[in-house]
Amino acid sequence: MRNLPLPARPKDSDELEIGVQQYRYAGNLRGHQITDAEVNQIVQLYNDYDHQSGMTSEPLKGAAFPASLVNEIYSAYGKTYGQKALSDIRNDLLKSVDLCPTCGINAAKELDHHLPRSVFKPLAIYRRNLVPMCHDCNSLKSNDYGAGADAHLHAYFDTLPDVEYLDASIEIRNDALVIAFSIDIAAVVPVEMRERLVAHLRRFQLPSRWNDEANSYLSSLSVALNVAYNATGQDGVKSFLRKQATFERVKFYENHWRPVLLSVLADHDEFTDGGVVAALPVPDDILNDLIG
Repeated sequence: MRNLPLPARPKDSDELEIGVQQYRYAGNLRGHQITDAEVNQIVQLYNDYDHQSGMTSEPLKGAAFPASLVNEIYSAYGKTYGQKALSDIRNDLLKSVDLCPTCGINAAKELDHHLPRSVFKPLAIYRRNLVPMCHDCNSLKSNDYGAGADAHLHAYFDTLPDVEYLDASIEIRNDALVIAFSIDIAAVVPVEMRERLVAHLRRFQLPSRWNDEANSYLSSLSVALNVAYNATGQDGVKSFLRKQATFERVKFYENHWRPVLLSVLADHDEFTDGGVVAALPVPDDILNDLIG
């Protein structure tokens, strides 16, 4: 996971007034005519959410507000799609995020309600409760939000440790790589944060998903790794992996699964000293053409 910049909130009042409307349907008044006082009260609820760093609390569920108001805010989320009245919310939040901050695998094309919309209706269109995610992570999270050490990590509010805390173990079985990602127990990370990181990996099935991605990713490096081994042996493989890890770390971030994987592989003697040829084979005719 990675942190995302905290979204600005210059339009809270405007977005509430646009999202919450009273209208006539089949001769009956529906929706809600939001008052200035109610706008201010919802904005104060947003402030409370920020003060609590996105952690759950009963007042955030909106029981103190008229049902028509919270139901209309809930429905207003539909206006964030396409070219509808609140589409700027979706566009602004997604435009600067490429990879899903939860898994680091897929593109972030959806918005997740950190505290679920079905339970915390007043927060349905609050920008800081809307986190870019990929479809897979959004589906796995569903309406769960956890509590305490099992609370979901918040990409905006939960500052991740500025240390290497993601680790991987490598095993070669029958010429195939088996990769197990985990939180490094030796990393200097507060106990509660460590527990939440472990829960994060489990909840989003990241070890198995990263293992699948890692094998596919390494296949794309097969030729370069085999050429390096044929040119300068184990030292060549180690050098390539370390340089590629540096590149991936800059491209992504410190605890992204790619640089972690490459760094661990660079220190894996069985892999670098010939195991690479068996685990990531390249046909002789192609390799011979490449090395002349």
